[in-house]
Amino acid sequence: MEGVFAVGVSGALAGDVVTEPLAPENGEIPVPKGPGLGVELDAEKIARFRIDR
Repeated sequence: MEGVFAVGVSGALAGDVVTEPLAPENGEIPVPKGPGLGVELDAEKIARFRIDR
């Protein structure tokens, strides 16, 4: 997907809600060393997008 709906390393939303965005190395994303996808969500940043208030 492209444009405002794109998500992922280069997507507009990808870096907005994580504590440390993924950083490509030589055009690739390194495999995380620990369990999971290698990102931690930032609760304060996510709260900006809530629509139930």
